[in-house]
Amino acid sequence: MSEFKQGSLRLRDNKSIYFGTDLDASITFNSATDTLVFDATTFSGLPTTDLSGYYTSTQVDTISGALNDKIISETKSFGNNWQITVSGTSLIFQTLVAGDWVTKFEIDSDQ
Repeated sequence: MSEFKQGSLRLRDNKSIYFGTDLDASITFNSATDTLVFDATTFSGLPTTDLSGYYTSTQVDTISGALNDKIISETKSFGNNWQITVSGTSLIFQTLVAGDWVTKFEIDSDQ
């Protein structure tokens, strides 16, 4: 519960102040990270932020592509005559039957 004390509105850790009839925006203090979290669709009157230390979209795409290529090439053996392969967005589970790898099931993140 919030309280007014010596002219200040005080909230306990991890509590929020909500704005708007439909609770459209809020300010929350996250005590675990000592962070003040603003949640709203639009902000005005705030200073601009220097983003020079962050990666661009192109750099992220390049890194992502390189990691994706590395992941796709991975096939790992496990158990007795089983292997798992990452292919695109799928995990493919196969077992060795009469010298051939046979797909038993596949999990696709796009489904």
